[in-house]
Amino acid sequence: MSSASEKAPRARLSLCLIVRDEAALLPEFLARVGGIWDELCVVDTGSRDDSRRILVEAGATLVDEPWQEDFARARNRSLELASGEWVLYLDPDELVQDDFGPAVDALLRDPDAGAATLLMRNRLPHGHVRQTALLRLFRRDPQICFRHAIHEEVATAVEAYLGRTGRKLRHLRATVDHLGYTRTRAEEKNKKERDTAILLKCLAADPGDTYSWFKLLELARFWDDPALAADHAPACREALAAEAGNSLQKAPYGGELLALLASSLFPADPAAALRFLVDWQDGIRPSAAYWLRRAELSERVGDVAAARAGFDACLALADETADVQLATVRPEMGLARLHLSAGDLPAAFAHVERALAHNPRDPEALLCACALFPLVRREPVQVFAEQYLARHGPTPELAAALAEAAA
Repeated sequence: MSSASEKAPRARLSLCLIVRDEAALLPEFLARVGGIWDELCVVDTGSRDDSRRILVEAGATLVDEPWQEDFARARNRSLELASGEWVLYLDPDELVQDDFGPAVDALLRDPDAGAATLLMRNRLPHGHVRQTALLRLFRRDPQICFRHAIHEEVATAVEAYLGRTGRKLRHLRATVDHLGYTRTRAEEKNKKERDTAILLKCLAADPGDTYSWFKLLELARFWDDPALAADHAPACREALAAEAGNSLQKAPYGGELLALLASSLFPADPAAALRFLVDWQDGIRPSAAYWLRRAELSERVGDVAAARAGFDACLALADETADVQLATVRPEMGLARLHLSAGDLPAAFAHVERALAHNPRDPEALLCACALFPLVRREPVQVFAEQYLARHGPTPELAAALAEAAA
C-alpha cells in the first residue's frame, strides 16, 4: 500500500464473535486481539461458564441467542450488532500473531479496499502445517450476510459487493493460529456428533448441497471413520449425477470432494476409483487433491506413466494450494516411489530430499532417506542423522525412522 493510504484516516472496525463456554480461551484471545478492534460484538449461544462476564468486562456488546444448530444465523446476528465501517470475524480458538495488528491497521486506511483475506494456520501431526487464505475482513454492508448452517461462508456475498462497488480484495500477510480442530479440543467440544447432525440435517433439506456433502466426507476423513463415509457416499454420488455436477465447476472444493468420494465408494477397488475420477476430470477446476489421489490410484494399478503425470500435475498446483503436505511432500514421495520401483535410486533420493526440504519431519520421507542414504551416498546412515540433527535438531520422527531402518 502507498504511504498516502497509510496516512489516511483509520476506519472503525467491529470484531464479531459467536461464543459458547469459551472462558478457557477468551483471556489469551482478547489479549492478542486487543488494540485492533474499536467495537466488540458478541452473540452468546448458551454459555454456562465465565464467558459472558469476561466479554462484558472487556467492553463487549453482548446478546444471548438460543442455539438453533445454525452457525450462519448466529454470525448474521453478530453483524446486526456492528456499527463499524469494517467487520472482522474470528473465533476464540483463533489466536492472532504479531503481524496481524499492523496489517489490519494499514487495511483500515486503504480507501480502495473492500475486503481482505488473512492466513489461517492449522498445525498438523509430524510438522505439517496447513495455511489457508481465508476471507475474514470486509466492509459492512446490509447485503453481506453468511450462508450455510455449518462451515458458514460469506465470500459469495462479499464477491457481489466488490463487483457492485469496484473495491478490491486485499490479501494480508496477517497470521492466525487455529486451535479448534486439534483432535483433543474437537473431542472436548463433541464436534464430531454436532457437525454430523447439522450436516445431515442440511442434506435432508437439500440433497443437492454439494458443499455439505464435501464437509460430511471431510469430517469422516478427519475422524478416521470410513463407515460414516461409506454410508453416505452413494447418496452423494446420486446427488452429483442428478445435477450433472454443475455446482462443482466453480467450487474450490470440487476436486477434493471427488477424491474423497472415490475413496469412499471404492475403498478396495483402485481401478474403479480411478475410472470414477477420470470420468469427472472435466467437471472441476484444477485441484491438487484430485491429481494426487488420481496419481496414487494409477500407481496402485501399475500405470507408471499416468502416476508420474498425476504427481507432476499436483506439484504444478503447489503455489495455489495451502496444504504443503498435499501439494509438495506427497507428490514428491510418489515420484520417489516410482523411481525406486524402477531401480533408479539417485533419482528417488533426489525426490526424497525435496520432500524433506518442505517438511523435515515427514515420516515416509525420513524413512526413505535413512534407507537410501547409504546406498546413494556410500556413507553410513549415521552421517545422514548427524547432518539432519545439525539442521533441525532431534525429532521423534527421525528416531523412529532410524529404528525402523535398522530393523
